[in-house]
Amino acid sequence: MKELLTTNDAGKALATIINPSAFPGNVSYAYWASTPNLNNVTNSWYLDYTRGDSYLQNTNVYHGRCVASPAPFETPSFTDNGDGTIKDQTTGLTWQKCSLGQNNDATCSGASNSVVWGSALTYCNSLSLGTKTWRLPNRNELVGLFHFASLTAPMIDQSMFPNTTSNFYWTSTTYADNTLNAWYVNFNSPAAPFNLYDGINKGTSLFVRCVAN
Repeated sequence: MKELLTTNDAGKALATIINPSAFPGNVSYAYWASTPNLNNVTNSWYLDYTRGDSYLQNTNVYHGRCVASPAPFETPSFTDNGDGTIKDQTTGLTWQKCSLGQNNDATCSGASNSVVWGSALTYCNSLSLGTKTWRLPNRNELVGLFHFASLTAPMIDQSMFPNTTSNFYWTSTTYADNTLNAWYVNFNSPAAPFNLYDGINKGTSLFVRCVAN
């Protein structure tokens, strides 16, 4: 699924969320991924180019697009740096281990706080953690933390990101169809219908995890 998601262009309007120059003649509807939904073996993931993505019964007739090497990168390789940061060895990104509001300890104790989009940007830009320069992740970066192999919420590697809230997390990516909205990633346990990500008004309070290069 993560491979297929790389074809989804967040800078496009919902009716054309793919680069038409690179993928001419793309049908604006659902394309299958090879990734099953482990919470329900009758379901598999697909990407819907008319809005975002979801999953349905895998007996449905949808479109397909093939991919070649390199090897699949469904499961990232994380390293806990022991200083409140997590290194993704696959992408090279460094992540804040605990969500906004939690204590910077081994278990990320305490409650996470939800904030509006502008406050999320400000928080990450001013975060002092290690020697990194922090920012709010874009949509493609944050969706990389979604753990498709999880059987229980939150849908994230809970050994690396403990006590993560099973809810929506902000991205820095503004919604192309409506600039009053921004994209979020949904770490709730998937239950059909389920949107892995979608747009929401920037005045809504959502949860936050920062990233650094």
